[in-house]
Amino acid sequence: MEMEIMHTVYIKTLTNSLINVDHINKIWSELNQINMMTSDSSVETIFCGTTDYADEKVGVVLSQIDEAKRKSENIGDLVILDFSQNIR
Repeated sequence: MEMEIMHTVYIKTLTNSLINVDHINKIWSELNQINMMTSDSSVETIFCGTTDYADEKVGVVLSQIDEAKRKSENIGDLVILDFSQNIR
């Protein structure tokens, strides 16, 4: 029986909520925002500002999430990603 890995990676939303990445169903950009939908169907904004090259910015978010998941598996540390400042 294979155990499901629960990652200790969270994304900080613009309302300062922390959402575990294992509960995210979708990430997309619209109207100068990058949003995510959680497993309970709530929508949270993780970035607000210019979304020029929106597909690339969503790609950056997804690759940073993947990197943080690997890091949390290897060292078991809590990782909090805050995209409100680090997406250009």
